[in-house]
Amino acid sequence: MNNTLTALEAMRLSEAVLPKDQPGSSKPEADLNWAAVAHFLQNCQNLPSHNSGDWVSEDPKDRGGFVYYPR
Repeated sequence: MNNTLTALEAMRLSEAVLPKDQPGSSKPEADLNWAAVAHFLQNCQNLPSHNSGDWVSEDPKDRGGFVYYPR
């Protein structure tokens, strides 16, 4: 998750500083799909209420843990 956080922070900062490449537009526009980011993070989490992956465990001791990358 640390790698993901570092990448997201870099992308968010570049969104704030660099306008999206659109001819004739000086207004910055978000280029990152934040809904996709949330979906990716939910798919990394071992939480049956948010992740329907077959690897997700119902065991209470594993509840809420993360994997490095969803399968």
